[in-house]
Amino acid sequence: YPVTVKKTDKNGNPLAGAVFTLTGTGNYVGQNYEATSDKDGNATFQVWEGFYTLAEKTAPDGYLLSDVTYDLVVSEGGISTVKETDAGLVYTPVEKLVYENEAEPTYAVTVKKTDKDGNPLAGAVFTLTGTGNYVGRNYEATSDKNGNAVFNVRDGWYTLAETVSPDGYILSNVTYDLVVSEGGGISTVKETDAGLVYTPVEKL
Repeated sequence: YPVTVKKTDKNGNPLAGAVFTLTGTGNYVGQNYEATSDKDGNATFQVWEGFYTLAEKTAPDGYLLSDVTYDLVVSEGGISTVKETDAGLVYTPVEKLVYENEAEPTYAVTVKKTDKDGNPLAGAVFTLTGTGNYVGRNYEATSDKNGNAVFNVRDGWYTLAETVSPDGYILSNVTYDLVVSEGGGISTVKETDAGLVYTPVEKL
């Protein structure tokens, strides 16, 4: 029988890439299934009848994993959620199960671009490139008339570099290894003989 899960963000927009599991319970232990949401946000299982627990195993990239689970019964008559109450088990028929995800929080990282005299420079392009476990988290920002290039990034480890210099200026070869922590704190990271040294910074 088909069991469909709809995956959306908080605004109801479909999300692809969420992995869901249906795990058999009671007499149906061992009847386990896995499905991934498509571009329309639908993850569809084809399962035998039985009792299951539905859970999200992997959230789409950039979203927080949902901790919502459903106890379900799948039968010839359809799909129902199952809740245990003082009066016994309550069965509620459902056509589609919806999971909403919150986006992972982002934090501001500001780079200040100036000439040698401290005057702000517009038009410099900077990149923050994810490293280690954060490869693929890549961002780009351009300095404005006040010389500020502002990134809004998820927590993680990054390398900061200038990729395009303002007209008439030589490209900087300075790079920074950074860690952006939960809560938005930013530190530079340097490898020394004694280990990694973290230095908190407000602006680069």
